[in-house]
Amino acid sequence: GVVTACLLGKHPKVQAMPAAPTRGLVDTLGDSHPHFDEPIQAAILQSDLNGSFEGIGATVGMVNGQIAISAPLKGRPAEKAGILAGDIIAKIDGVSTDGMSLNDAIAHIRGPKGTNVTLTMLRAGSAAPIDLVVTRDTIAVEVVSQRMIDNNIASLQRTKFSAPSSQAGTQAL
Repeated sequence: GVVTACLLGKHPKVQAMPAAPTRGLVDTLGDSHPHFDEPIQAAILQSDLNGSFEGIGATVGMVNGQIAISAPLKGRPAEKAGILAGDIIAKIDGVSTDGMSLNDAIAHIRGPKGTNVTLTMLRAGSAAPIDLVVTRDTIAVEVVSQRMIDNNIASLQRTKFSAPSSQAGTQAL
């Protein structure tokens, strides 16, 4: 167990303690290139690099200290549930997002395919919060977009570097 009774001031989060020595070691290197990700951040990054994840299919960000929907992805569970760009996520499965980090929110929103997450949204123009139940699914991250410009000219844009990027680029050609 962790002894907190003798600590003065703000108590550290118990979950953050195991990673603290490694973070401190990396910080003391004096080099801007090494980087340490907390386990929750590393898991999110790894699933993104794999080219797919299980979640609701929306991009999120911080807006004035609040977790906000940047955009629901077209045809994905978030859009189907009625989530709109600009919605503020006030609660995730009944847990307030006040003071929650973006990575913690993402970790709570993502989950196994076929399971539900209830998001309580604050929406501009709506007087009361809106509860939306979203069924998680496997979300493939688009890594290459393509379009024909002219009969003999095509535009191929790599939108993300991840494990499937090379194969997607080859298929697009």
